[in-house]
Amino acid sequence: MYGLGTYTASRVAEQFRAGFLSISPGQFRAAFASGLTPFQTYRYVIIPLAFRILFPSFTTEFLTCFKNSALTMTIGVMEITHTAYYIDSFTWPGLETTTAASLVYLTLGLSVVTLMGQVEQRIKIPGHIPGICYRI
Repeated sequence: MYGLGTYTASRVAEQFRAGFLSISPGQFRAAFASGLTPFQTYRYVIIPLAFRILFPSFTTEFLTCFKNSALTMTIGVMEITHTAYYIDSFTWPGLETTTAASLVYLTLGLSVVTLMGQVEQRIKIPGHIPGICYRI
């Protein structure tokens, strides 16, 4: 469990650093030229822009953490799988309960993907092409 947390934290920290480095220096200069203080520059310009750039990678990291925790059988898997085996012990048809457990995982994953896709569409920057950074 600690290994998965450390692994995820290091990946998120690197994504956060890369997101802030993707902001062009022109954004800083424009904010300072507008008379904003460094705190206001980060609060009103840099952090909102970085968040919009970082959100898709954080979505992916969340889903990866969800899948990895299921693989390590620490979060969620034991409850669903144990319940499926418990039902199997009374009814004997193992395929149906295992299929139901798989559908629960599929539904959880797809609901997260759908929700995050809607949030990404809401916060996207018009005219911004993700993945392309312009450095001045």
